[in-house]
Parts: sequence; C-alpha cells; structure tokens
Amino acid sequence: MDISRYLPLSWRERHDESDVSNDWSASTVEVLLDLAAAIDQLSLHQWSGASLRPAMSVAGEIAVAISELHPRGDRDVEAFDRAQASAELRRLAGEITGSTRPTRIGALTAAVVAAFDLSAATGVPIVVASRSSGAVAVARAARAPLGIRSILRDHRFVALDAEWNVGAGQNVASTANEIVLFLFDRRGMPIVTS
Repeated sequence: MDISRYLPLSWRERHDESDVSNDWSASTVEVLLDLAAAIDQLSLHQWSGASLRPAMSVAGEIAVAISELHPRGDRDVEAFDRAQASAELRRLAGEITGSTRPTRIGALTAAVVAAFDLSAATGVPIVVASRSSGAVAVARAARAPLGIRSILRDHRFVALDAEWNVGAGQNVASTANEIVLFLFDRRGMPIVTS
C-alpha cells in the first residue's frame, strides 16, 4: 500500500523546485537597497522621530538592523546620520552580493522588519516582495514567543497584498506589513475579518 498519497505534502501540484534554497542573499539585497532609498527620502524630523518599537527612534531602529545584519564592534552605528546609514545599507548589500556565503533568514528578517517599521512610522512606502515577507512571517511563527504562538494556533493571518498566510484557525486578513509588524510586537493584532 502506498501511504504517501495520504500525506499532506504529497497532494501538492508538482512543479520544478530546483531553485529552492535557504540562501536569502538576493531578497536581502533587494530590501536593503529599498530601505536605503527610503532613508534618502526622510526629513530630519522623520529620521529622529519615533519608530514603532517603544522608546526607539527611526534612526535607532535602523542602527539595530545594521548591527543585526553585520555586527561591527569598531563602528558606532547609532551615531550614523541618514546619509551614513543609507551608505552603510548599500555597502552591506554590496558585501552580500559579492559573497559566496549564503545569507540566512535572520538577515532578511532584520531588513524586512526595519523596512516595515520605517514605512509605518514615517509614511514612506517600501514594497517588500511576497516571498520575502512570507519567509519572515513563517520564520517568526516557528520561533515566536509563547504569546504569539498561542495566537497563531487560533488565528490564520492572511496577507491580502501577498501570497501567503501563517497560523491556523479563524482568518485574520490584513496587509503583509501589518501582520509582520504584529508578529514582531510592533503593532496590535489586526482586526479579525472572517
């Protein structure tokens, strides 16, 4: 008896998966460059204004992201001005592009969360690819604190502007940005819609 037909993954439509990888280099570079471009548009007021993280400025949020992307003890990234932060993000993108080492999901996560936080806090739009935001949401769901995991057991968060969902139970439809920000404790839970 062939039991594989009873397993959930065996029911998927077959397609070429030769490009599947755990290397998030291209996605991370894309987000870093978009984040740098968004920083270039910020006013001084926006740069020093509050991020969504309690007691953290937009500048501080970007400094944390830069530190998570490439910890460098020899530089005070919190003292970066807008131009320096933007240049550092572009430098990191170039470093990732030129590297033969794979970029892990943690780097993509730092970039995506910083991009979504900056966009929500300042109103400067940053579009993150569905694949990238979905990967970050799924990775967070797998390692989330207990409170978030319990919510994910009862609610399926469906990204209306992306092609992914995370969780189980009652559907909560919102934007990828709002869902990711909720999963990383930057926003309250989106409103249950179905």
